[in-house]
Amino acid sequence: MKTIRAKILPITTLICICIFTCGCEESNLSNRRARLVGNENLELKKQLKLCDEEIEKQKDLLAQCQKEKAEIDKQAGDTSIKLLEILSDTSKKVDELTEENQKLKETIKELEAAIGQ
Repeated sequence: MKTIRAKILPITTLICICIFTCGCEESNLSNRRARLVGNENLELKKQLKLCDEEIEKQKDLLAQCQKEKAEIDKQAGDTSIKLLEILSDTSKKVDELTEENQKLKETIKELEAAIGQ
């Protein structure tokens, strides 16, 4: 009986030590995983913050571009209106000059007819 107890006691002690060390290793592994996940979360938060800042910059740039586009469209519209006004004025002048030329041709014919008599 003493020999059985003498054999069981070291075996039991050894089993207890194995269970304790395995539990500690598992705990260390769990802690490492938790630290890795925590570090990854911090890195992802940094990346997210940078992306949010970039999005804000792009939104500001988009607003500025839209404002410039609106100004350019307005200027283009104003320019088109001015060109149409110039074209209209020129067309009126051409019509007036054509009418004046016609009157002068008639006057020349009348004068040639008066001289020819």
